Amino acid sequence: MLFPVNEDRAAPFARLDALNWDETTNPQISMIRTEETNSGRHETRIVRVQAPEDGQVNFLHATQALLVERYTTGRGDGKVHADAELGIITAPVHAADAARRPRTGPAPWWSRASMPAPLS
Repeated sequence: MLFPVNEDRAAPFARLDALNWDETTNPQISMIRTEETNSGRHETRIVRVQAPEDGQVNFLHATQALLVERYTTGRGDGKVHADAELGIITAPVHAADAARRPRTGPAPWWSRASMPAPLS
């Protein structure tokens, strides 16, 4: 299960944000990048997943931490728009790798109405 962690949850967000998300310096990160162009709009998604060490994040049953970045162009204003979201995955590690995550559950930029409330 994916639990988004928003900035309004200051302490959990700070713990996740403090993790090393750079895949060039952190070999524990799994990363997948997808690109899609449709109707003049180009979107790039980058998903990074890592298993936090004991004590790094304080979430019950958390197996992995997640960073999702989305970059879009073609909205008519000529700018690149960027969104980033942090989250926690509570699924077993073998079922929640970066390659499977976008296909097995809602992504943070999809309808929040169908997503569970984040943990505090």
